[in-house]
Amino acid sequence: MKSVGIFLLVGVLTLWMVLPSWSGTILPVQKIPRVKLGTCPPDNIRCAWAKPNECAMDSDCKGKMKCCHSHCAMRCVYPEQA
Repeated sequence: MKSVGIFLLVGVLTLWMVLPSWSGTILPVQKIPRVKLGTCPPDNIRCAWAKPNECAMDSDCKGKMKCCHSHCAMRCVYPEQA
C-alpha cells in the first residue's frame, strides 16, 4: 500500500512540474531589429580609443536616424541617402 501512495505522490509532483508549460503563459515580446532606409555617412576619423556606444541597432534611433559608426562609437545619425 505504501508503494501506491508513493506512486501517486510522484505522479502528482510530475503533473505539478509540467502544468506551467500547459498554462498558456505568454512570452515577453522581443524587440525586432528593423533596418532603416539610407546608408551611413562615411566616418574617416582615426580613433585613439573607443567611446561608449549610444545605440546598437537602427530601431534604437528616433525618426529617420540610423545607428552608424561615427566619431569612435555607434551613434544615431541622419543617413546619407533616404
